Order: sequence, then C-alpha cells, then structure tokens
Amino acid sequence: MNLGKSVKKYVENNVLESRNCRKKSINAYETVIKGKNKIS
Repeated sequence: MNLGKSVKKYVENNVLESRNCRKKSINAYETVIKGKNKIS
C-alpha cells in the first residue's frame, strides 16, 4: 500500500517536472525566436 502511494507520488512529481521543463524550453525557444526577429 505504502509502496503504491510513493510510486504514484513519484510518477506525479516526474510528470509535473517534465511539464515545467517543457514550458521552460518553449519559453526559451520563443525568446530566441523573438530575439532573432528583432535583430533581422
């Protein structure tokens, strides 16, 4: 029972972290594109 709970929590934390990383990388990507558009 405890193992199942901890596994579920671990998976949920990983999903949240991967979503946050994806958001950060998308934001960084958009920032780079905007920066290039300003330069050119």
